Amino acid sequence: MRIDIAEQRTLGKRENARLNEDGIYANDCGNGFIAVVDGVTSKSTANIWNPTPGVVAKDTILAALRRAHPETDLRGMQRLIDGALREKYRSDMAAAGINACGTDTCVEGNNENGTCTGGSLLDHVRNHPNDRLQANAVIYSAARHEIWLFGDCQAMVNGRAIPTTKRVDVLLGELRSFAWHAMRLQGPQDRQSLSDDWQGSCDSHDQARDMIMPFLRLQSQFANRRGEYGYFVFDGFTDPEYPIQVINVARGESEPPTRSLDWTLKESPRSPAGSTEQATRAKADSSATLLQSSESSPHPSQSSIWLPAQSSTSGVIGAVSVRPGDDVVLASDGYPIMRPTLAESEQELERLRRADPHLVNEFRTTKGFTPELRSFDDRTYIRFAA
Repeated sequence: MRIDIAEQRTLGKRENARLNEDGIYANDCGNGFIAVVDGVTSKSTANIWNPTPGVVAKDTILAALRRAHPETDLRGMQRLIDGALREKYRSDMAAAGINACGTDTCVEGNNENGTCTGGSLLDHVRNHPNDRLQANAVIYSAARHEIWLFGDCQAMVNGRAIPTTKRVDVLLGELRSFAWHAMRLQGPQDRQSLSDDWQGSCDSHDQARDMIMPFLRLQSQFANRRGEYGYFVFDGFTDPEYPIQVINVARGESEPPTRSLDWTLKESPRSPAGSTEQATRAKADSSATLLQSSESSPHPSQSSIWLPAQSSTSGVIGAVSVRPGDDVVLASDGYPIMRPTLAESEQELERLRRADPHLVNEFRTTKGFTPELRSFDDRTYIRFAA
């Protein structure tokens, strides 16, 4: 099955390409799938995975995509990838010198004779979510004419972006911004290490990120849970009935090419209509919610809630229908402002680097640009015709 790819790029934030936690699957085996995979940056202190958990998760998922049958549907893909990660836990006991307890420090403890009493690596990561392999992915299926958004990777169809920012990322980005600005007000010594002009400074240590690190580690407690702070991530333990939003992309030619879509949310019968906050809760509680474009439903019924343009598919799995000939972009969140072409997206990234190098003002996130890294995150972009 042939897919015409217009442009693609994956670039790690570090010079060593082996440490790039992003990856592209570009119909490598002719099975009709295009994917961007983004391994999650580790907050673990166990040092189980080599070279990093994000790299191992990315490579495991790319290998699973090569085995995918062309007719695999969304739930089938979820099972395939989650199963590959669980198999990695079962099989990779040699990683970083892991013993029967799951780590080289015998996390589960010894009995009075000094014998390991713990279980397998699978048992360990079940109880220690920070030590799991984690990744997000956005996948296009040529056979199904669909894009599947698993986590906070991004998609764009005919110039219209589909936002996927997680609620917990917004919260922690705001918290880091608060910490950064507060330290700037404390005195000259603190301001020196938080200089706006870091390009000429030797000190690039992110004190504000250090301050929120305990919360970043707590974030994993919400992985694959429903609720205000819950979110989907591939980690080998996903919910097989995690909510799905079906998104219909409107194609009016008169609107700006980068305008985010407006949505209406069809609630489950048990959820009353009300505010956007209620809509968020309804999304989390429903086993299958339906999102429709506002242009296809210009007059929402009483059972619908209007979600503004900045609302996103966060917290659930997104499924986007596309038509043959549609211009499709898939990208990781290393492109905070995605544009219809790679060159434009790179220009926006460079503009953001100059305007907000610490990423605490215009684009508030959990880490900023630093002089020793190419960017604040690994980045991947692929554009093709459906």
